[in-house]
Amino acid sequence: MSSPERCPFPRTAGRYLAAMPGREHHEAAIRGTGPRQTGHKDMTQGMLQRLIRAQGRSRAARTVEVFGWIMLAEAPLVLLAPHGVAALLHLPELSEQAANYFRLVGLLLGGLGMLYVVSGRLNA
Repeated sequence: MSSPERCPFPRTAGRYLAAMPGREHHEAAIRGTGPRQTGHKDMTQGMLQRLIRAQGRSRAARTVEVFGWIMLAEAPLVLLAPHGVAALLHLPELSEQAANYFRLVGLLLGGLGMLYVVSGRLNA
């Protein structure tokens, strides 16, 4: 008796996969075999080119990108000198714990800045 290909799943999951339409693609993806999709590589290259040379963007996308750069410029200041930034914003004197929370806000500010820059560059 010849048995079909050995399924990497337990018997119950194997029966479930056998009944699924297009299961060959699922099993090939799990094993890492099968036809390679070159569309992902082309799409990634296109996105990288748009990140490097952003052309054909709307005014809104440029505004979002500029706002992201401003946020990215503020983030290291908040991270490295929270007491100075608090004084510049006329906030009361920060305790040590408040300064650490202010640094966390700076980290969040940097992440959002990166998100805005990439979104503006990709015209998203």
